[in-house]
Formats: sequence, C-alpha cells, structure tokens
Amino acid sequence: IMGRSKVCSVWPTHGNRFMWYLPVKMPLEKFNRNDDGYLLAHELCQGWNADVQKIIAADQQGQRFHVPIMELIPERSNFSGRAVLIGDAASAFGPLLGQGANKAIEDAYVLSLLLRQRCDMPALLSRYEELRRARHHRFLELERMSAESLIHETAEALQYFEQEIPKINLVTMFQDMIPLVNAEACEEIAAI
Repeated sequence: IMGRSKVCSVWPTHGNRFMWYLPVKMPLEKFNRNDDGYLLAHELCQGWNADVQKIIAADQQGQRFHVPIMELIPERSNFSGRAVLIGDAASAFGPLLGQGANKAIEDAYVLSLLLRQRCDMPALLSRYEELRRARHHRFLELERMSAESLIHETAEALQYFEQEIPKINLVTMFQDMIPLVNAEACEEIAAI
C-alpha cells in the first residue's frame, strides 16, 4: 500500500497471521529509539489508508521493532592482514531488495575461488575487493532506485509512479540480483 513518503508491505505467514513492514523516509532526529515504534507508526499513518490503520492497530503476536536504516557504502578497504569482511559487514543498504544473504553468499563464493589460488594474501584480498566493489555498488544503486520508485515525497510523484508501474520490466531490473543460479552466472560473478 503506497502513500506519500511511505509504503506499507503486508504478507501472510500462516493461519490468520501476517507480518507487516513500514519503510518511511524521515530525518533521523525524528526517530525515537525509546519508543517501540507503535506510537510513531500511528502518527505516521494518521489519516492514511483504512487498511493500514487496521494493520498497525492489530494485536501483536510477535516482536515489534523499529530501526533506522543506514547505508555502508563499499568504498573503504574491508580487509586487514588475513581477515576480510563480507556481506553486510562489508557494505550494507536498505532492506527493500532483500539481498543481504545473497550478497554474503556471493562474497563467500568469490573469496573461496580466490583462496584456491594460494597466492600472496594481501594481493588476493585486494583482488577480492576489486571484484566485489562493482557488484556491491550495483546492489546499492538498485536499492536506491527501488526506494526512489516506491517511496514518494509528493502526491504528484506517487500518481506518476502509479501510471508508470505497468511499464516497468521488473524481471530486467531484478535480474542482476540472482546469485549463483547456473554455471554462467557463477563465472560472471567470479570473473577471476
């Protein structure tokens, strides 16, 4: 359910249960870490879609949490000596694409291929970073594109998106994120 500066995603789990997620663009100063998110969710959704009002008012069967989402841009070196960071520890971004685990699997795969070469460790880790940096930047770019296309600041932008969504080829957009699906994809990711 899309609204100005926010989106509410809802999906069934089992029985009459469901999970929901409310990504919202807001200044970090407005984010209250001492609140469980309930009051903030009600404030943000006041006067919005009636279904969203029911969702956020529903009895909670599980844990409620709210967290700020920060980006960790893949610009810095992620290794020291023989230790290297992979996955979200190396570069992190928003959750809209759900690519944290995929990125970590790809990172481990590429690193394992390089480790088989048994060369100088600093050179090996430099090569690893070189190979992964472009991929991590691509994930960051896709995440930002998704956030921009889903969370609109103005009513006009939201209306434009609703008109354009039927024209978007999501298969092409998300094809970049399919990790290790076949030998060709593995070779392309590794490119060693």
